[in-house]
Amino acid sequence: MPFIFRLLSTARFIFTFIAQQKKLNAQFLPTYLAGFSHLPPGYIAADLRKKIELYYCLGIPLTCAVYNQLYHPQLTPTERQNAVLAAIATPLIDDFTDQKIMNTEQISQLILNPQNFTATTMPQAIVKDVLLHLTAHTTQPQQALQALNFALEAQLASQKQADANTPPSALLQLSLQKGAWSHVVFHHLITTAPSPQLTILLQHMGGLLQLSNDFFDVYKDHQEGIFTIANTCTNYTELINYYQQECKQFCLQARRLPYPKPQLERFVLFMSLIMARGIVALRQFQKLQHAQGGGLLQYAQLSRQQLIVDMEKPINIWRTATACYQITKS
Repeated sequence: MPFIFRLLSTARFIFTFIAQQKKLNAQFLPTYLAGFSHLPPGYIAADLRKKIELYYCLGIPLTCAVYNQLYHPQLTPTERQNAVLAAIATPLIDDFTDQKIMNTEQISQLILNPQNFTATTMPQAIVKDVLLHLTAHTTQPQQALQALNFALEAQLASQKQADANTPPSALLQLSLQKGAWSHVVFHHLITTAPSPQLTILLQHMGGLLQLSNDFFDVYKDHQEGIFTIANTCTNYTELINYYQQECKQFCLQARRLPYPKPQLERFVLFMSLIMARGIVALRQFQKLQHAQGGGLLQYAQLSRQQLIVDMEKPINIWRTATACYQITKS
């Protein structure tokens, strides 16, 4: 099938799923969160709740649906609920580490031994409830817990990104490791467990998707004193070349997996679209770098608008499709 038809088919799948998921979230989320409002602070901060509702509770179920299509046409109600609950817990766990709301020992106890953890706040109680639910409703709970533990270790290690002296090679590895295990965890939310071969691919893919997130967070991370390979880059041309080659390698490895070709191509195209967005972001920064004569971006001289990548612009949608074609073509 020509690329344009595969792209349109994937876009239709994405928009149809999101429309359905929005309706389900509107029914489920208020009721579920209200069940924990008796604990302090009694609510989820507005900006965090917005992220949960608009991004996590759409993105993670959609990702699980793409994984699931390798095996079955649709998510079961349990799989969809697993995905939504994980989407609620994920940013809360991130805040525990990023905002230093809990120390490392407390976080480890909550994640690895939730049944014996005493929750004293609303976010802790939600995460505990989610973890207990997932332990009871995943096919391989021990493997899922192990993957979650690796993801937690990588999340804790990423605190080194607050150190301006962390070398670029280390910053790159921190991002790759941070993303590597998250998608293995997400795959365990569906009934069919990932094969060893797919697990290796998910680790590679997850790292690349984390880098794409970093590319979009250049402005935010700089404002918050977070250092990544994206906002400390002195040569975006080299970074683009590296990232494109890794994305192409992902496509080659994915197409060797023993799954039905139509579903496998949708999986490749969906993930490649996310990676392609990262390439669009890098090229925007590449232009800024060339305009200033090279070197580290002069953030003090650049506006927020120059550093934010607006993916609603028609030109950037076109650039994403073009970049996706380049990395997925055989």
